[in-house]
Amino acid sequence: WQSDPGMSFYLWSLAYRTTPLLWLGFLGGVLILFIRITRFGQLANPKHQNLTNQLHKLSAPTLLLLAYAFSYFGLMSWGDSKVDRYLLPIFPALSIVAAVGFWLVAETAASWFLRQPKWNWVYWATGVILIMGGVWYIWPHHPYYYTYWNPWLGGGRSAERRVPVGVGEGIDVIIDYLNTLPQAT
Repeated sequence: WQSDPGMSFYLWSLAYRTTPLLWLGFLGGVLILFIRITRFGQLANPKHQNLTNQLHKLSAPTLLLLAYAFSYFGLMSWGDSKVDRYLLPIFPALSIVAAVGFWLVAETAASWFLRQPKWNWVYWATGVILIMGGVWYIWPHHPYYYTYWNPWLGGGRSAERRVPVGVGEGIDVIIDYLNTLPQAT
């Protein structure tokens, strides 16, 4: 790899290093917000005042987290040295935004299908399913989580065509040590 793989490096790194659950939560939240805004029309309608209050409570922190993630992502993309580990600080922010998206999906599903949006078991079931899904994605990589590549994009075989795979500090020291052992081949 060259010293600067280009502006698209972090886009590919982010896509390969995140799970499909993160993207489903993010896209689900955006879709539900779009449906709520277009379905209910103006949010100032007194009939939907509770919805307006909920959206205002979510919007400021969620937008701040997204602003942080996008600005950090943009600033890192301008640098000369690009390593996918440099994106680690934005993953918690994106995970929180995805969790808000899943919460909106669960709340909307409860209100549409059960006609009672306060049924706690829907939230608990959604949470348990998401945690089990997250464990299902990461368990094969335990304890070396950095070996994870998004399977929806082709996994590690596809990632090695887009981003440097297996690059890390200290690998040369380990290789030198292994080469000093008997039967190093």
